[in-house]
Amino acid sequence: MTPTTTRALRAAFTATIRDLVPSEEAHRDRRWSEVLSRDKVPSAALRRFFVSIRDAAATTDGVYSPSSHERRATVLVYASYGALLESEVEDLVSADGNQIFIALAIQQDPIISGLISVEDAGWNDEDEENGQRWGAHRLEIRYLAHGIPGAT
Repeated sequence: MTPTTTRALRAAFTATIRDLVPSEEAHRDRRWSEVLSRDKVPSAALRRFFVSIRDAAATTDGVYSPSSHERRATVLVYASYGALLESEVEDLVSADGNQIFIALAIQQDPIISGLISVEDAGWNDEDEENGQRWGAHRLEIRYLAHGIPGAT
């Protein structure tokens, strides 16, 4: 397994999500569209997204070697659901979250170098802004990073 960085993981996750064809028939024509920052996600547009990787930390029970160690992190896929009805948003959030999880989980190392595991951790609602519904699909990942924690 080859060690990786959060930058490389973010780029791979972004490319994977951008290429998804939505599985839910309703609004299937509205494909995923990447934005360059979280504050650009709330929008009338459906499926605008931004990938954030947070809280990366070494695991206490993971893989360690002289050149690498296992880390865990939270991945937040911020996504917009426009001005859809609440019932429509709930259905799309569920279907989209499942599709994102599966798309990333099946790409563990060696497809995405260093990616050990992906777990679905649900959905975080964000405050509506001007009637625009948005939030974050949350995933917990483990990956192999370069170096030994605390070594200089």
